[in-house]
Amino acid sequence: MIKGFKIRLFPTPRQEEKLMDNVHACRFFWNWMVAYQEEYYKNGGRFLSKFSMIKLITKLRNTEEYKWMQSFSSRLFADVCGDLDFAYNRFFKKLSKGPDFKKKRTAKKSFPTRYDRMRFCNGCVHLEKIGNIKVKSDYEMMFEKQHKFINPRVSFDNGKWILSFALECENQTFKLNNNALGIDLGVKKLAVVSFGKQVLQYDNINKSRRVKKLKSKMKHIQRVIDRKYRVGNELHPSRKWLKSNNILKYEDLLKKIQRKLNNIRLDYIHKITHGLVAMKPKVIGMEDLNVSGMTKNAHLSKVISEQYFYEFIRQMKYKSEWYGIKFVQVPRFFPSSKSCSHCGEIKKDLKLSERIFICPHCGQEIDRDLNAAINLKMYAVSTLETTA
Repeated sequence: MIKGFKIRLFPTPRQEEKLMDNVHACRFFWNWMVAYQEEYYKNGGRFLSKFSMIKLITKLRNTEEYKWMQSFSSRLFADVCGDLDFAYNRFFKKLSKGPDFKKKRTAKKSFPTRYDRMRFCNGCVHLEKIGNIKVKSDYEMMFEKQHKFINPRVSFDNGKWILSFALECENQTFKLNNNALGIDLGVKKLAVVSFGKQVLQYDNINKSRRVKKLKSKMKHIQRVIDRKYRVGNELHPSRKWLKSNNILKYEDLLKKIQRKLNNIRLDYIHKITHGLVAMKPKVIGMEDLNVSGMTKNAHLSKVISEQYFYEFIRQMKYKSEWYGIKFVQVPRFFPSSKSCSHCGEIKKDLKLSERIFICPHCGQEIDRDLNAAINLKMYAVSTLETTA
């Protein structure tokens, strides 16, 4: 089993300069290679593969103009070629747009580092061409053993340096109980869970005072930026959309707030998903939601996008795998909300505004979301019995 890790780095000012130099070197080589590929294609050539691009690195490093590239590891540029090759292959398969030029201000500040030169020791991590950098993590003792780190990368995000990598870990065996767990995601409540005879409800974090305060502050800053743009365009019509230092300052502040909101939501989901798999049920049932289709609803798109449904399902999948729990994703068109959890009768005319499900056949009255969670749990149990 492969697990991903993120660790905070605490570089010295000199080390921070070296880290940022690596970021700029990667961005330069990416842009140079994209331009070369486009020129090569216009002249009748075909797309250069990863290994063909790597061969160009030595020629480029030996020229007088780009001799400065010799101060960086050749493996750094080889990994960029691998990323570019992956991007082009996705483009040819029509899975994404083609690779574009990276702008200094908007591009993600990150670079790959060599896995075979990376090692942990005495609260530091050694990176090639940079040296020992102080780290802070709960897993330091675990990393000090000899490991083969997978795809290590260093990134700069809102004033923080982060080292991310993956490790192949042994599968752990847990003793599971005989209970099943059904999870229904919603807007009013993030999740309603049916676990055996227990009912668990998790509030919408976006309705909390902390998140509301940050969102209010974010709206205020957005208005300030918009006003500065309009005033600047009126004063200098010839320099339309030119960003002043004040605009850049407020845009940086806006990014910090957006990042903070994102971290609050992700942290909340991580805590919930960890708590659910820690119950160690034998099977978990969740609905396969069409999140992209749901966000097309003009009235609910913003609320749904803030709930991070896709991330919730993704975390439940891989965490269930860690614990050896069977994860069942119920088909998208299964009537979990419209079916009675007591008799199975389907109420076809159920409206979204009806929060209490009243069965027309047996007369059962039950909360709509809890009814759906029980149906998802029962479907997961039936699937488990069928496959057994």
